[in-house]
Amino acid sequence: MRGYIALTTVLIISFIILSVGLASSLLSVGQLQNSLSGKKYEQTINLLESCVEDSLIRLNKSMSIPSLISIPGGTCSVTIDSQTGNTWIFTVSTNFDGYSKSIQIEAIRDTKVSVVKWNEL
Repeated sequence: MRGYIALTTVLIISFIILSVGLASSLLSVGQLQNSLSGKKYEQTINLLESCVEDSLIRLNKSMSIPSLISIPGGTCSVTIDSQTGNTWIFTVSTNFDGYSKSIQIEAIRDTKVSVVKWNEL
């Protein structure tokens, strides 16, 4: 009878230890996935903001913005939503490693470019 109780106790303790180990492993995997997701999101935002800055520089230098901007980190598309006089409204979009993001810019170009609105979409 003592052997049966000892065996049952060992099985229960082993099950508890296994459950705790498995739960902590699953939590670690979840945290790694969240960390990777956050990193990819930040890389997408960095690429997009770089493309926006590049488009503003091009607008300032040549009074035009190309529909595709390539920088060392990736590529962005630019859509001119409207252009009335010196007021430009355009949307810059990118897709980086499965993450899509867009920013709409309203800028005025006189002697220099001034950003009026910057909206993340």
